[in-house]
Amino acid sequence: MDYAHTPGHLDWLYFGVATARRAWVEAGEVVNAWEGERLVGWLERDDRS
Repeated sequence: MDYAHTPGHLDWLYFGVATARRAWVEAGEVVNAWEGERLVGWLERDDRS
């Protein structure tokens, strides 16, 4: 089974962060950076956009 994130993929973290910074993405726009309550609230919504 392939997983979205494995320890070996941590080496690629730099590239993801660098790409997001080039696009002016802020932490509030990155699901992985959200507080738990915000993530759960978003997951419970019917219109996750």
